[in-house]
Amino acid sequence: MLLLRNFSLYANGHFNSYQFEASDKVTDNISTVFSRNQGGYNYYEGTITGTYRTKIGNKPLLLTATGAGDGWNKGFEKVQGMLSAIVVLKQSATTSLCAGLYGTTLYDKLPVIPIITYWHQFNPDLSIDITLPSRTYLRYQFSNNQRFSIGASMENEHFYMESGIETLPKVSFFNKTTIKPGIVYEYIINNHFYLTARAGAAAIIKGGLYKRNRKSVNGDPYVEFTQPMTPFFNLGFSYNLFK
Repeated sequence: MLLLRNFSLYANGHFNSYQFEASDKVTDNISTVFSRNQGGYNYYEGTITGTYRTKIGNKPLLLTATGAGDGWNKGFEKVQGMLSAIVVLKQSATTSLCAGLYGTTLYDKLPVIPIITYWHQFNPDLSIDITLPSRTYLRYQFSNNQRFSIGASMENEHFYMESGIETLPKVSFFNKTTIKPGIVYEYIINNHFYLTARAGAAAIIKGGLYKRNRKSVNGDPYVEFTQPMTPFFNLGFSYNLFK
């Protein structure tokens, strides 16, 4: 991480391992789609993000550019770029309102989407935090280091995989978008360690297999993935190196 007066630069990396056992509901045999690797797949992604703070008129403006690359068990895959411009329309001790645009490469539909963020503190303990289109939460701070939140978030999971169907591309891009209503508990253990627990239910908005170039991810998949609403529970620990 690099911090200057009006510019900041961050590097980030993450790794996901997807393990599954998939079967055909009709025959009870191993799913044809997932038969090539019944054990699962690994997904890797690294990003570099730069943010520049300036003004447009008398309003603060945040310009952000991100470069990302990903890969999986079989090697490196795609590079993509993301740009956003956010204007701070209102900023006070109890209220913040921002609006802007977010754009990305690779996809051939909806390459630019609007972003609206709103935060308001009703009292020292209660606030609302909205970032459209990704999340909405009502938060209650019941101590200096603990808070509960209730609301919903929209999340995306994806990885590359080989299917067992001859008429499909040898390598596909699996993408799943879910809406997750639930509750969140956050606890600051000390200056460096944080605990987060989440519980709720997850419902799929859209999911399936796409071409590995991702051009059609915002369109219809060539194999659709459905799943009933399922409960979830996540427990996570975070470490902040810079505090």
